[in-house]
Amino acid sequence: MATTLQTVSLSTKHHDAVNRQRRIVVQYDAWGQLGLDFQQWLNYRFNYIDDPGSPIDSVWWDIMALGYATYSSKVLEAIPQAGLNKWRE
Repeated sequence: MATTLQTVSLSTKHHDAVNRQRRIVVQYDAWGQLGLDFQQWLNYRFNYIDDPGSPIDSVWWDIMALGYATYSSKVLEAIPQAGLNKWRE
């Protein structure tokens, strides 16, 4: 049984939509890398983000622990995590 392929013509509007410049948000789950050399980690992460023509608009660092602060806070207790303490310093 032979299959016949059918060609579909796409509109210019469709081609324009497909080829539009996209903007991207990158989310890094940073929890597993806490405590590594911070500058080396940033250099690796931003190596391609800062490339000319990169479509990346935002970078989110996901370091979450409910009820704790990942930063110096007068309200919340700091996350008790040795690697994050090293980065804070």
